[in-house]
Amino acid sequence: MTDLAALLIRTTAHLSQGVAEHRFAEPRRWRFDVAWPDAKLAVEIDGGVFAGGRHSRGYGYRADLEKLNCATLLGWRVLRFLPEQVRSLECLEWLLPALGEGRFEVPQKQKPRRRRRL
Repeated sequence: MTDLAALLIRTTAHLSQGVAEHRFAEPRRWRFDVAWPDAKLAVEIDGGVFAGGRHSRGYGYRADLEKLNCATLLGWRVLRFLPEQVRSLECLEWLLPALGEGRFEVPQKQKPRRRRRL
């Protein structure tokens, strides 16, 4: 279990029991980074998107599409976040309402932050 998955599980423990690396869609070996099976809700933490990582390159992106499309057709709701959105807990803006706590409000559009090169 990654530190980020553990953070989400701890932060939402009062609502529902989260599971790290939850397998779904047997016989495929797909796993969600974190899932709440009772709510059929999952979180995928997409790292490396600014560094040309797996989630942003052709083959990896295509594999992600196949996995997420199958999950959707099996009734799962999948939320995707960047690691920085989990670390800052910004992801709770979407995750808590999806778990039944509070009301969801569409956030205001934000200008993308540019990363500084060192």
